[in-house]
Amino acid sequence: MKIRGEIYKIRSYFDYNLQKNINISFIEADELIKVNGTMIKLIPIISESSSTYKVGEKIEVDGEIRFEYIKTSTGNRSAAPIPVVRQCLSV
Repeated sequence: MKIRGEIYKIRSYFDYNLQKNINISFIEADELIKVNGTMIKLIPIISESSSTYKVGEKIEVDGEIRFEYIKTSTGNRSAAPIPVVRQCLSV
């Protein structure tokens, strides 16, 4: 699925299970995305490689939406799986 939007926020954390840095870029999509009957506007992109994007940058990505638990900004695991795009390609 192709998603166009603007980078809203970027953060990273160290995953102790994988022993790797994980980068999360939150995109505010130009159009609402329907996921399991729910319309969403913000979607995280998860990547193990460092992000070259900057907040406010317009991008288009192509990837598969999956439901995963992620680390919140407080360092805790999300209470429920959320829709994310993992290891997507910039178009």
